[in-house]
Amino acid sequence: MENTFIFNCSTNIVGGAVQNSVNFIKEIYRNEDQGKWFFILSEEVFMQVSGFICDDKCAVFKSPAKSFLSRFKIKRLVKKMKPELVYTSAGPAYIKFDSFHVMGCSNPYFLGPSKQAIDCLGGKLQVFIRTLHTIYQAYYFKMANHWFLQTEASMNELTRKLRVTQGSCSIIHNAVSNNFLAPNSDFKDISSKQVIKVFVPSAYYPHKNLEIIPTIITLLNNNSNKRYEFYLTISNESFENFKRIEGFEAIEAQIFNHGTYSHSDAARLYSMHDVVFLPSVLEVFSTSYIEAIAMKMPLIVPEFSFSKSICKSYPIYYESDSIESCVSAFSCVDQYYKRKSYFSNTAQDITSLYKTQSERYQTIINILTELNRLDRY
Repeated sequence: MENTFIFNCSTNIVGGAVQNSVNFIKEIYRNEDQGKWFFILSEEVFMQVSGFICDDKCAVFKSPAKSFLSRFKIKRLVKKMKPELVYTSAGPAYIKFDSFHVMGCSNPYFLGPSKQAIDCLGGKLQVFIRTLHTIYQAYYFKMANHWFLQTEASMNELTRKLRVTQGSCSIIHNAVSNNFLAPNSDFKDISSKQVIKVFVPSAYYPHKNLEIIPTIITLLNNNSNKRYEFYLTISNESFENFKRIEGFEAIEAQIFNHGTYSHSDAARLYSMHDVVFLPSVLEVFSTSYIEAIAMKMPLIVPEFSFSKSICKSYPIYYESDSIESCVSAFSCVDQYYKRKSYFSNTAQDITSLYKTQSERYQTIINILTELNRLDRY
């Protein structure tokens, strides 16, 4: 039957949410399942799938997160199509659909931010606004019939906050692209390099904590005979805002911005750099962790329960509230080459825990098919 299911990724505009949506659509086409799907896409996702998706199989909207017009148009479209099921990849969708609705939830503020993540928001006014926004999002998260979570801890938090049963949830573990799972070269010896290129594959949100980078560079300049260059992956608009951070002008020549990138370019971008640095103080799951590990690159991250649960003993951890600890971590990157046998084995152990995109897709399809069957009967 045509258009039995609708895949909705209209709110996915940056980072891993876009990548997961693109990968899911690619798997639909790879498995020749596109006949039963219609796609409601954000402009950012459409840019990456426009080369193969048919115009009559999709509709493109500005994110409904801040557009009531988009909400109205999407709801009207879905009501007209009368699908058996709507699958929103990463909610909230900000729309109450008449059809059975499965919604992914990986919103870190909704699922329990740390105190440090809240502190990154700024003053009391920003915290108050964020709290209201989270309550607002919770209202729309409730507008689903079933939820997909990435971890058991996330499921426990969602069921507690929405007061729903665990039977209305499914855990869908994240996956790693085949580009990263293919055998990669071993750790590089960067001990003799005078210029160390630091890759920061992160969107520009307060909890990503990118504002510490100018201070980090300044201290590295004072404590090292090497030159450290940091390469961001944020939008051009966000980079203009980033330039306003205090201390930026003094180290402007050492900060570059690749801009947002398509997932097909990700592995190539990683390979162009020497170290991966992810200062985020709040995550549900970060694919960038696993991508860095799969690429056998030095990885520097703050020590949190969420980072340790994903990365185990692989990264160089630093104290999340200590700039000095973070700077010191950069002096330890040579250990990866010196102990490459250990870190290669550790990388293999970690990446083996995650499914391929094909396996993740099949898991989702099996659950959606079963949910649709149960809903119909």
